[in-house]
Amino acid sequence: MRNKFKITLLICAVLSMLACSNQALEHFEQGVAYRDVGQWDNAIDAYTKAIEADPDFAVAYNNRGYAYTVKNNFDRAIADFDRAIDLDPGQAIAYFNRSRIYIADVRYEEAIVDLEKFIELSENAALIQTAQQLLQQLRVETAP
Repeated sequence: MRNKFKITLLICAVLSMLACSNQALEHFEQGVAYRDVGQWDNAIDAYTKAIEADPDFAVAYNNRGYAYTVKNNFDRAIADFDRAIDLDPGQAIAYFNRSRIYIADVRYEEAIVDLEKFIELSENAALIQTAQQLLQQLRVETAP
């Protein structure tokens, strides 16, 4: 009888986790839809709900960070990119997105580090080319 109870508890826990993941994904997809039509405040709200449903959803942090960037809320954007990278150090796009804020803030050394990491991790040829061009410009700017 105890084993049946333990199995039932385990099944409930798994189903609960799956429900959170599905809910997080639903909110995330809503955020993407809002992003695609430029409704940045709604996108931020949807990504926030996705993060609340799954606090380890690295891509949701990245996307919310991008939305904050568009809204010129750079401190929150960097915090979200930092969290996305903490959760998933292989998330190339978060490095690229954060580098753009560092460039705008004239934090070139930090931008260089992020762009190099992005190039190392990314498989997006077009963005890699953009990152390489940015790196070249930054190296000229930071040359003695």
